[in-house]
Amino acid sequence: MAYESLQDFYPPTVLSSPGDGIVRSTTNIRRAQFSLKIDSYSVLCEKLEKYESNVFEADGYKWNLCFYPKGNSKSGGDGYISLYLKIAETSRFQCGWEILAEFKFSVFDQLRDNYLTIQEAGTVRRFQEIKTEWGMAKLLLLGIFKDVSNGYLVDDCCVFGVQISVVRQIGRMECFKLIKEPVNNIYTWEIENFSTLNQNSYYSEAFTVEGTTCHTLDQHSIGMGMDPLHFIGGSQRQVERLSCG
Repeated sequence: MAYESLQDFYPPTVLSSPGDGIVRSTTNIRRAQFSLKIDSYSVLCEKLEKYESNVFEADGYKWNLCFYPKGNSKSGGDGYISLYLKIAETSRFQCGWEILAEFKFSVFDQLRDNYLTIQEAGTVRRFQEIKTEWGMAKLLLLGIFKDVSNGYLVDDCCVFGVQISVVRQIGRMECFKLIKEPVNNIYTWEIENFSTLNQNSYYSEAFTVEGTTCHTLDQHSIGMGMDPLHFIGGSQRQVERLSCG
């Protein structure tokens, strides 16, 4: 079949606006290194403002996809769906780490069996400790996304993908930090997204108690007959708040 123009490949309503810096195109080849399938979009909208995928590996690094089913309102995404790429497991990186990467998102068109790809033209993003997440608050208008004739949301199901190309890892830096002793010799370690942890062990930040530098170790072994938390440099304690001294 011959096409008269590129516009015939996908609905005109999702074409890039002049000067918006976003490039949208379609392809029938799946190039995503990771795909996220959501089988119950309407339920997700009711329950969560943001959904973060499990950790996946691409181009030598660990990542998450972060999806806002009703848009990231804090970044002007009201009336859109928002999608972000987040670098994960950064605690193993050296102080002052920076990762430069290009990425493009895709939305699967279930009716035409092709992919709408969306990326910022010629943009390399800098992932670092103070900015671990980059993406698009205005990925697609909600009206376009929900229109069944466009094929992106069919039977309450949608599929997103991401293709990542790491440009390089930059330099090294020396970091200096004075460690404060916890009040009343009690240190609290808050672990986020516990259910998604997939390593055998995790260490908290260092803290000092009466001149001794300490860490807590989470063996991530609850339900396996092992103590989940250990205090490095003292006795074992199976408690959420570790007290030294």
